[in-house]
Amino acid sequence: MTAAAGQDNVAAFEGAIGRAFEAVTKTLASAMSGAEVSLVATNVAAQSPAEVIEHLDAPVVRAVVFFEGGIPETAVLFCLTVDDAKIAVNLMSGGTGESVAEEFDEYHESASGELLKYVAQALAEHLSVASGSRVQATSENVSVLTLGSEREELDAMGDSQPLAVVTASYICGAPVVSLTLIAPAQFVEAVASMTEPEEATKAAEEPAAATEPEPGRSSAPSSGALLTEEEIAAVLGGAPPEEVMREAAAVAPSAAAPRAAPVSPAPPEARPVEYEDLGADRRRPVGLDNLELIKNIPVQLSVELGRTQRTLGEILEFGAGSTIQLDKAADEPVDILAGGRYIATGEVVVVDDNFAVRIRQILRPLHVRERKEGP
Repeated sequence: MTAAAGQDNVAAFEGAIGRAFEAVTKTLASAMSGAEVSLVATNVAAQSPAEVIEHLDAPVVRAVVFFEGGIPETAVLFCLTVDDAKIAVNLMSGGTGESVAEEFDEYHESASGELLKYVAQALAEHLSVASGSRVQATSENVSVLTLGSEREELDAMGDSQPLAVVTASYICGAPVVSLTLIAPAQFVEAVASMTEPEEATKAAEEPAAATEPEPGRSSAPSSGALLTEEEIAAVLGGAPPEEVMREAAAVAPSAAAPRAAPVSPAPPEARPVEYEDLGADRRRPVGLDNLELIKNIPVQLSVELGRTQRTLGEILEFGAGSTIQLDKAADEPVDILAGGRYIATGEVVVVDDNFAVRIRQILRPLHVRERKEGP
């Protein structure tokens, strides 16, 4: 890619990502209890991993977001400084964003992580419209950290190329909250190549410019018009081949000859349909070999600890430290679901500091049931 093409690519990305973060404004306003939110600035910079760490040297709430679908699968980082996260959570709780908590606890981490997920979803929706193909955003691994501890991840993301650092600053009532997007060159190229809806509509509405005929050539005739030998020679750039002229003379009727009266087509012949005999010997038995066709299809596997039902008023009273009692006893097995269907029961264990499930019973096909909403 030439330097001029690279500059055009960056300029296109700056415009596209600026419009995308402008579209996020409504999502922020909705999440922040209807506070008046407006985008005041969007800054785009190309930085090395070391420069990114220096740029964001304060603790941040970081979410890893995977974009896929309408763009090549790409991992990006959404970051919110802890100070800005406190303001955002205060606004989400109905505050003004001015009197914020001194400590940053699990509630702040969870709420600000959800906010970053909402922003990623809103960005994906805008990119879906811009690309004309659905773009999905999956948020994972929300953590509070300093980017200095992510040096290896940033190096891998950059892959020896500069990272795009986009900082979008919003006025949320009175305070300013800044969101930072860190993306690799692959994401920049994908977003820069998108055509915005208004540009695509404008291009579709503009009539096609009439092309000027080349010197020595006549423009194409209208449908049904007959060409003279000279005109055919002009179109072909020379004398027409004899075989072409013979075919044209055979196919084209004489201009002076009267047109024959239309002939009514003969009525279609009706005859019974003959079916091929598909006996039982033609049926292909379904065996274990056929499973090879579907073995690589991913299926969502989940474990259900229990359920309960609460009124909306009780849910609104939830807070940090609240205890929710489920409908299962502590010694009852948990349910294992595949694709939303119960397939087994098991018990919760710990393997290498991670939760795991030991299967106790595989449900027979007749007992496999779909997951239903409610307790």
